[in-house]
Amino acid sequence: MGPFEMVVLIVLIITIAGLTERHMKTRSSRSNGQTGNTLRKQDQRLSDVEDRLKVLESIVTSDGYDLKQKFRDLDRTTEE
Repeated sequence: MGPFEMVVLIVLIITIAGLTERHMKTRSSRSNGQTGNTLRKQDQRLSDVEDRLKVLESIVTSDGYDLKQKFRDLDRTTEE
């Protein structure tokens, strides 16, 4: 292998190493960004579910709900 081929090989190796490093950094930053977005979405969904659960708890524990349930039970027993 002559000196010209050696120089070309060294330049090629350095170029491939640089591209590989850049690809790995880009891939890593993308996955971190996606993970952050996913966590924010999950936090928002959890917050929404908690809000809905609070509303359902207030409905179920209200006196009006209990009265409506008793009327439904009465309707079911009269239909049978």
